[in-house]
Amino acid sequence: MASGQGAAKGKVAKRGSAKRGGAAGLLLPLLALAPLGYLAWPTLLVAGPLMAPTLAAAVVDRSRRRHLTYAVGLLNLSCVLPALLRLWTQGHDRATALAVIGDPENWLLAFLGGGLAWLVHLAMPPLVAAYYAVRSRDRLAELHKRRQILEKNWGEEVSGPAE
Repeated sequence: MASGQGAAKGKVAKRGSAKRGGAAGLLLPLLALAPLGYLAWPTLLVAGPLMAPTLAAAVVDRSRRRHLTYAVGLLNLSCVLPALLRLWTQGHDRATALAVIGDPENWLLAFLGGGLAWLVHLAMPPLVAAYYAVRSRDRLAELHKRRQILEKNWGEEVSGPAE
């Protein structure tokens, strides 16, 4: 029994060391990306705060396929692009980034895009349900019409048992 406990402790120790190795393995790519973050600092300074609706959607969205996060992220990014283009064309530096962030129109556009994506996400399930209800009703009417034609041509025996 003592040897079984020793083996179990050995397995736990191995798992713990694997986790430490995983953290070190994660640190290396982050250090490699650090120069890129330094070069893209003005872009990150603008995109970070203006993409806040996407972060909120990512935190709130618990669905497996993350439809809300994708919808808000894409529409929010499309509304942040004018601010980023202004930053990139007027000078990619800290002063221009702060001027772009200080413009209320950029904030309004970014948050309107996120809000519109929320509305689209909330409106789609009822619209899709209504579409499929109409489609099913039309298909049922078509099948009923075909059944009547068959009964007329071949008799009631072809329609099967009465409902």
